Amino acid sequence: MRRLLLPIPLALLVAGCVETAPNAPPHLARGPLTIERVGSGYNGGLTDPARLLIRSPRQFAEVWAKAWGGLRPGPPLPSVDFRTSVMVVVAMGTRGSSGYAIEVRRIAGEGDRLFVDVESVVPSGCVVAQILTQPFEMVRVPTRASSAEFLERTVARVCP
Repeated sequence: MRRLLLPIPLALLVAGCVETAPNAPPHLARGPLTIERVGSGYNGGLTDPARLLIRSPRQFAEVWAKAWGGLRPGPPLPSVDFRTSVMVVVAMGTRGSSGYAIEVRRIAGEGDRLFVDVESVVPSGCVVAQILTQPFEMVRVPTRASSAEFLERTVARVCP
């Protein structure tokens, strides 16, 4: 009997020492969708913060041209079949220095709704260039979703 009881407290002790992740938001439990990064940059024309779900070629062409407004000529507009895909665009808006970034980390879907995890990076104690920047990213998602919910996370980039 003594042999049998020893493994139980040991198992409980070991289980208590294992680090577990905090409860994840419910949408993270859904399977991730494949995303294709089609454009990102730091200097352009997306001067206001934006979280966009684009479902039409016309809207995509407008946003693409505006995003690359600082480059002449800008990169060619990627081909997107909006019958089977949507575009997700995230932009931080104008920032007063370099060191900022934004990224779509993951997208999950349920029905006609997307759940988009967005990570914004801000400099913390870093030497940065004092220039105006407009960080943005665009991704293609193989879905016909009609709405999106954006989960925001901000991370401080600490420099040595």
